Amino acid sequence: MLKKFNPEKTRYLKAINVGINLLFHTPKAHKRIEWSNVQRILVIDFTGIGDLVMLTSFLRILKNNAENATIDLLCAFYGEAVLGDQGLIGQFYKFDARKYISSPRGFIKNRKKVKALLARINQTEYDVAIEPRGDLRFIFLLAFIHSNRKISYNYTGGEGILTDIVLPSESVKHLLEDKLFLLKEIGCVYSTEEQYPEFKNRFERNGERESVEEYNQPDNRPIVGIHPGAGNPIRMWPWYGELLETMYSENKEQLFFLFEGPGEKEAVDRAAKHALKAGADFRIIHKKLEEYKKMISICDVMICNDSGAAHISAAYGVPTIVIFGCNPPEFSCPVGKGKFSFLSLDLPCKPCLSDTCLTGRLDCIYGIKVNDVKRAVEEIYQYGICKEE
Repeated sequence: MLKKFNPEKTRYLKAINVGINLLFHTPKAHKRIEWSNVQRILVIDFTGIGDLVMLTSFLRILKNNAENATIDLLCAFYGEAVLGDQGLIGQFYKFDARKYISSPRGFIKNRKKVKALLARINQTEYDVAIEPRGDLRFIFLLAFIHSNRKISYNYTGGEGILTDIVLPSESVKHLLEDKLFLLKEIGCVYSTEEQYPEFKNRFERNGERESVEEYNQPDNRPIVGIHPGAGNPIRMWPWYGELLETMYSENKEQLFFLFEGPGEKEAVDRAAKHALKAGADFRIIHKKLEEYKKMISICDVMICNDSGAAHISAAYGVPTIVIFGCNPPEFSCPVGKGKFSFLSLDLPCKPCLSDTCLTGRLDCIYGIKVNDVKRAVEEIYQYGICKEE
C-alpha cells in the first residue's frame, strides 16, 4: 500500500478520528454513481504544485465520465496559477489550508475564515465531493459541505463523514496511480492514454520567444532549463553549477534558464556563480507561476530535483531529467508522454517521509555525482538539440 503520510502524522490523525467518528454518522451510499446525471462536482486538493499537475489526468477522466458536470476545485492559493489555463475547472476556491486548518487548534483559531469559506462553497449544492488524497484534515471539511456524495480514502480515517469510503490498494505504488485507482473504484472508466498528466497550450517556440524579448535569446539556440531548488532542502542536489560548467564547456551554443522559486535564491545564486565563471549565457527566471510555466514550456530540456518543476516540464512534454533524493522515483516521478530520465540511489533508508535526514549524511542526494547526471543528459540531449522520437 502507498505510504504517503509520515507515520507520526498518521498515528496523530487516526487518534483524532476516534473522536470524529463519535460525532459524525453519515449514512453510507449503497449504489453506484450515475455519472451522466451528475451536474456539480467539488474536488478538494491542497497538495503541492507537482501533485496538482498530476491532478490534470484525474480531472479529465472525471469530466469525461461526468460529461454534463462542472468541476470546482478547493485548493491552495497557487492552484489557479497551475490549472487555470487548462479548461478543467469552473470555480477555484483558494484557501491556505496548511496555515489555517492543519491542526484542530488551527481550525478552532481560524473558524471565522473557515466559516466564510464554507459559506461561499455552500452557495452551490454539489452532487459529488471528492478528497482524493485521504487526508483527515481535509476530509473533515466535507462534514460541513453540502453534497449528496462525499468520497475519499480512509488512510487516516474519516469514515464517519464519508458516504463512500475507498479502501487503499496494496498494489498501488505511485501518487498518480493512487488517484486513478480511486476513480476506478467509484465507477469511472478511462483509457491508457487518458491516465497521463498533460498540459494543453504549450507555447510555440518562435511565437513565445518573441513575446519575452527581455531575455534576448535568438530563436535557434537550444535552451537548457535548470531548477536547482525544491520545496524541501533535503531534496536539493548541490552541484547544478558544476554540471552547468561541464555542459557549457562541451557546447557553447546553449542558453541556460535558471529557474528560481520562493526561497530558492541561494541555490540559484550558487549555480549562477558557476555560469559567470564559465562565461556561459544564462538568465535567472524569477516570475509569477503563470509566467514561470510559460518559460519552462519553451525549454529544450529541463534538469531539476524532485519538485513541481519536474511535473510541469513533463506535462508540457519537455525532455526532463529528475534527481531524486529521499523519495524513490516509483513513488512520485513525473508521468507523461515525453522523454524522462531519473537518477536515484537504492538505499535502505528510502523511502523517507521525514523533513530532515535521519542519518544526517544526506547520502541519498549527495551520493549522486556530476558525471552521473551528465551521462543522463547525454542520453536525452545531444549537441544541444533534443533527439527526435
